[in-house]
Amino acid sequence: MRPSARGERYQRLPLHGRGASVEGVTAADDSSQTIRALPVREVLDGLAIPALPEGTTPRGLLAFVKLDEPDGGVGWSVRVTSNLDDEEVLGLLVGYVEHLKKEAVCSWETPDPTRADT
Repeated sequence: MRPSARGERYQRLPLHGRGASVEGVTAADDSSQTIRALPVREVLDGLAIPALPEGTTPRGLLAFVKLDEPDGGVGWSVRVTSNLDDEEVLGLLVGYVEHLKKEAVCSWETPDPTRADT
């Protein structure tokens, strides 16, 4: 089963998944159904990421989560806390893509130390 062009794998859980309150949020799709939001530690239990810089406080989250699907396939889910607007998310994505491009270019320009002709 492949995600639809609209970006949703399951009707009940939109791929874009906006919402941060623990009480519940309204789905970001056209339905009026409510999706229960959970603390990040409950949803991503078992995963670890580097700590945030000392003295900082998290204000929002954009997460791409790679999933093992029930049918044995691999899927992706995106979650965004409700306090990040679309412009912030877009800016973050564009900035990170540019960062990744620069990293890739740098890695291509670095000689391969395993090659005998360098």
